[in-house]
Amino acid sequence: HLSEGPAEILSRHYRTDSKNRFLKMRWPKRGEKSFEYPDQASLVRLTPHHEKAIREFVPAVWFDPRLLKDGYYFGVFDQGQLVSMGGSSLFSKAYDVAVIGSVGTRENHLRRGYCARIINHLTQVLAEQVSFIGLNVLADNEPAIRCYLKCGFEIHSEFWECKFEKY
Repeated sequence: HLSEGPAEILSRHYRTDSKNRFLKMRWPKRGEKSFEYPDQASLVRLTPHHEKAIREFVPAVWFDPRLLKDGYYFGVFDQGQLVSMGGSSLFSKAYDVAVIGSVGTRENHLRRGYCARIINHLTQVLAEQVSFIGLNVLADNEPAIRCYLKCGFEIHSEFWECKFEKY
């Protein structure tokens, strides 16, 4: 992960296989809860018991099942199928920080407010335990950015995720 300047300098000496621009976003209301989103009852706390459903859902999002033990993950099910999920890809009370990740919705279930519902509930749970909550999102993922802004997050900075190979 680099800011734009170093990425450009390195690309003079290395071939860039991939280069993706991300936005860093943060929850600016330290110690405050997000607004209560209606219909929280449809959310399910994901546990190791749900690993098979998550595996069927991924590749929609990146996910490491070890995170279910220490983090907070929530999902929405429709007719027994996981259709939307999100969680804390990093959570540390010791460092007073959490990072939201693995957020996604199946394409045939988009525009139903599932991600906003998950993000708001997750933010409430995390804000009770840590004072810094952040996330990273691809800069061209406009629907996700709109959702995060609607949920009270603000854009903090940007970075580039690059893969370099020596010429």
